[in-house]
Amino acid sequence: MFDCSCCPPNILRFIASVADLIYGDDGETVYIHQYMQSAARVSRGEKTLTVRQTTRYPDNGKVKITVTGGDTKVAARVPFWCEKHFETTNGYAVFHMKDGETLSLDFGMPTRFIEAKDDVVLDGGKYAVMRGPVVYCMEGVDNEGHLRDIALDRRTAFQEKTCESLGGMKVLTARAWQREPRENAPLYARA
Repeated sequence: MFDCSCCPPNILRFIASVADLIYGDDGETVYIHQYMQSAARVSRGEKTLTVRQTTRYPDNGKVKITVTGGDTKVAARVPFWCEKHFETTNGYAVFHMKDGETLSLDFGMPTRFIEAKDDVVLDGGKYAVMRGPVVYCMEGVDNEGHLRDIALDRRTAFQEKTCESLGGMKVLTARAWQREPRENAPLYARA
C-alpha cells in the first residue's frame, strides 16, 4: 500500500511539471494558462511557432507576449482578481496575432480584502489580503506574536515596499489596531 507522499517530494514533482501547465494548443489557438518569464515552441504541421512571455509577474501585472513563426490566435487567461475589463470567452481573452507581433497586457495589481462565503463559519468576520495573485499573511515576529488581537482598517490605504530578501516581492503596511496583551492574566477576567 502506498500512502500519500509528504510535502517535499510533492513540491519537487509540482516544480518539475510547471512547464507543462503554462501553455496549451488546440491547433488553432495557443492558450496561456499561467504567467511567468518563459518561451514555448508549438509545432503545427510544417511550421513551428515560438511564444515568448516577458514579465515580472507576480511583482506587477504587466505581461508581454510575442509570437514568431506564423500568425495564430492567442487566448490569455484573465485572472479572477483582475479588475480591468477584458472581453472573455471561458475566462480567456482571445487575440489574433500576426507573426512577430507583441501583445502587451496589464492586469493591474490591486491590493484588496477578500472574504469567504457566509457558509464558511470559521472564517466569519475574517478577511484575507490579496495583491494580485499573492495572498498575504501577518507574521507574529512583526507583530509581537499576538496576531489574534489585530484588526485591520478596511478603509486603509496599503503602503507597498519592495523587499529584496523576499526576491523583490512587495511587503504591505496597513493601518490596524491591536489590543494590549494582558500578561499574567487569569483564565477568565472582567473586560
